[in-house]
Amino acid sequence: MSADAGSVAWATGRRAVVSVLLIAAAGWLGLKGVQFTLVGMETRSAFPRLLADYPTPPEQADVVAVRDEIGPWRETWGLRDTARISYFDVGRTLLKPPPATQLQEGAQVLAVNPLRGVTWVDFAIFSLLQPGTRSLALEAWELSGIAVPYDADAMTARTRFLMAYWPRASDADKRRFFREAGLLLTIPGGSTQWRTMILALPPEQRAQIEQEFKAFAPRYRPVR
Repeated sequence: MSADAGSVAWATGRRAVVSVLLIAAAGWLGLKGVQFTLVGMETRSAFPRLLADYPTPPEQADVVAVRDEIGPWRETWGLRDTARISYFDVGRTLLKPPPATQLQEGAQVLAVNPLRGVTWVDFAIFSLLQPGTRSLALEAWELSGIAVPYDADAMTARTRFLMAYWPRASDADKRRFFREAGLLLTIPGGSTQWRTMILALPPEQRAQIEQEFKAFAPRYRPVR
C-alpha cells in the first residue's frame, strides 16, 4: 500500500471514529434531555401539593407516589441536585419522616448544594430533635448565615429556629438571635414574618424575648 493510500485509509478511519463518538454523544445528550424532562415533570407535579398545609389522605398518597418516582434520580449525574432538593422538600413539608431520616436526606442535599441556606436551617432543626446530634444545631444555623446571609427565606427560617432554641439559649446565642431578627426586620415583608412568629409563641416566652430584644435594640417596638 502506498503512503498516500495509507494516509487516506487513516483519515477515513479517524472520521469514522469521530462520527461514532458524535453519534454516541448526541444519544447521551438526548437521553439526558429526556431524563431532565421526566424529573422536571415529576417535580412540578409535586409542587401544587406543597401549597396544601393539610393534604387529604388521597393527596398524601399521591405525594408519596411522586416522591418515590423522584427518588431514583437522586444518584443520577446531572439530575441529582434537583432530584435531591425536590425529594427532601416534599418529604419535609408534607410527609414529615423521622428526624434521623430528614437529617440524612438534608445532608444529601447539602452535599450537592452547600449554599442552600434554608436546608442548613432544616438541618439545625432536625439536629435539635435527634438525640446525639444537638451539638450540630447551632453549627448548622451558623453555616446558613455564612451561605446566604441576606436571603429572605433563610433569614426567616433562622429566626424561627432561634425562637425554638430560646429556652436553652446562652447570652451569646440570644445576641445572635437579636442580630438576626434585626436584619429580618429591615427587609421587605420581614416585619410581617416577625409578627407572625412572635405572636405564635407562648405569652411568657414572647414577653421575655421582646423585653430582652428591647434592651438589646432600644429602637425595637414590641408587637401589639
